[in-house]
Amino acid sequence: MRTFLENILSLLPQLLQISLWLLGGSLAGVMALWGAYLSFPPKLIIGPVVDPSPTFNSHSRLPVTNSGKLAADDLLLAASNVSFSIGLLRMDNQTYRAARLTVPRIAGGEAVEIPIFDVIRTDFPASAVFERFSCRFALSYSYRLIFFSRKHTKAWDLELRPRPDGYSWVVKNAKT
Repeated sequence: MRTFLENILSLLPQLLQISLWLLGGSLAGVMALWGAYLSFPPKLIIGPVVDPSPTFNSHSRLPVTNSGKLAADDLLLAASNVSFSIGLLRMDNQTYRAARLTVPRIAGGEAVEIPIFDVIRTDFPASAVFERFSCRFALSYSYRLIFFSRKHTKAWDLELRPRPDGYSWVVKNAKT
């Protein structure tokens, strides 16, 4: 009759093989998760400005699209070098600290529209018309995959250009 210790020692090679298999599998799983995290980050893209009203350029909206696979969380919007004029009000070189957007998360493939007034966070009347407007705005966001997390910031330059038949918005990537 075998003792308990002899039984355990006879099973030791199988136990070692199983534990190595589980450890290798979990290590490979963590490496695959890290690879997916690095390969599929959110990619925020600003499209052409949407103008729902041809007369009131203050109603314009910035479409933000996440073309990546992972969601962009904790969206913060900050604006610097803001210069605009509405009627007799003129503001030059203003800076607006980062503030949370009304949309806290943009999933992969999702698109949202940010009103121009959210960039400068003011409470002008709905009939306000910008005579001039320019700024650099930055979207800060984080993305997570289980326990990996990273913060990222992208910046764009936004400018209103008056034309004889109306106005046009120009959005371009900011050089940082």
